[in-house]
Amino acid sequence: MEVTLKKEYGLFINGQWQPASDGKTFQSYNPATGELLAECAEATDADLDQAVDAAWTAWNFPLLMAAWKLAPVSAIPC
Repeated sequence: MEVTLKKEYGLFINGQWQPASDGKTFQSYNPATGELLAECAEATDADLDQAVDAAWTAWNFPLLMAAWKLAPVSAIPC
């Protein structure tokens, strides 16, 4: 099976690919061969905060908590 890699990868945040906010990247290598695989975006603290905020929004914590409180006891995993 052959895998085709892109030459560059960004950060996948909130359903979209984007570069690091400061534009920094790092090179990723195949550890077995030393071959350069791709140039990857290097996330900053701000990028991480953005990703975490997007994840919390997508998860909709208040809605899930409300559903959990309304669930019958038999539906709650032990």
